[in-house]
Formats: sequence, structure tokens, C-alpha cells
Amino acid sequence: LSLPRQLSLGADGMLYQQPAPELTALRSSHRHFRGTVHPGDTNPLAGIQGQALEILVELNSSGAESVALDVAAAPDGSEVTTVRYSRVARRLSIDRSRSNVEPDAPHDLRSIPLVVGSQEVLRLHLFLDASTLEVYAHGQVLTSRIYPRAASTGVAFSVSGGSVGGTLDVWTLDSIW
Repeated sequence: LSLPRQLSLGADGMLYQQPAPELTALRSSHRHFRGTVHPGDTNPLAGIQGQALEILVELNSSGAESVALDVAAAPDGSEVTTVRYSRVARRLSIDRSRSNVEPDAPHDLRSIPLVVGSQEVLRLHLFLDASTLEVYAHGQVLTSRIYPRAASTGVAFSVSGGSVGGTLDVWTLDSIW
């Protein structure tokens, strides 16, 4: 299962995907952060929780070696799914190694190549709906099932290998029903 998508053909002949603009109608409460995040800083998204979230990350891409967004994090740390962009490896990944405590569920790393120029803005657009996570980035998309427990609702943002400036926006999403 996935969200409705808007498809387009780029000048380079590649198929590009974006979330359908109509999804903005599901947005509810909103939190905004603008500033610079340094390695080891306090989580700028502290206190944000939810099973149905839309997260938009826009960062200058020349600062940190990698940026990470943790979603569906358990209060005791037993579960967390990490979305990471590595500027060095030029990859976008979803790390499901600790997404849930179920032994039969997937616990792997899924990734795609993603090259973001040093003068470009890194734009990650995430949708979390209980056990489904979709990450849109520069026309590409990674979709994954993560199966967290109901109490795993925490969100965190961090950087490594340098500082990065930009904005983080988080909306809770209303049900379509």
C-alpha cells in the first residue's frame, strides 16, 4: 500500500514521483523548526509524537556528512526506524534493523542512490501511517512496512560529520475515514 502519487517524466527521461498535493488536506497540528543543527545538539523535534505524521526536511546539503530522522521510536529505545541521507555514500536509506521487536518481521536496511549537489537543498518528505513509511526525495521514493508497537511514537533528528542549517516541519495527519 502507498499514498497517491504525482508522476512526471524528467528532461533526463527518468520517472519522478511526488506525493499528491491533495494529501495536504489531511494535515492537522503543525510544528516548525528553523535553524542550524550541530552534532550532539538536543533533538529539535523533542516532544513530537505520533503514529500518523508528515515530516518535511529542507536542509543545505553541503554541511553534515549525514542526517538522520528517527521515527516510530519507543520510549525505552527498543524500537526505532531511521531514515538517513549520507552525503558521503550518496545514499538514502531506511534502517529497519530495530523497527520492531517481532522476530519474524523484516529487520533490514533498504537504500537507493541519491546524489544531491553541494549547492542544492536536500529535501526529504516523509509520511508515517502506523506501520507504513514513505520517504520522497528529489523525485525518488522509498516505501517500507515497519510494524512498530502502538507506544512507539517518538521522533528525532540528528546530524553527524558537520553542521547543517534549514527547516523541519511536522504535521500530525487526520484519518481519511
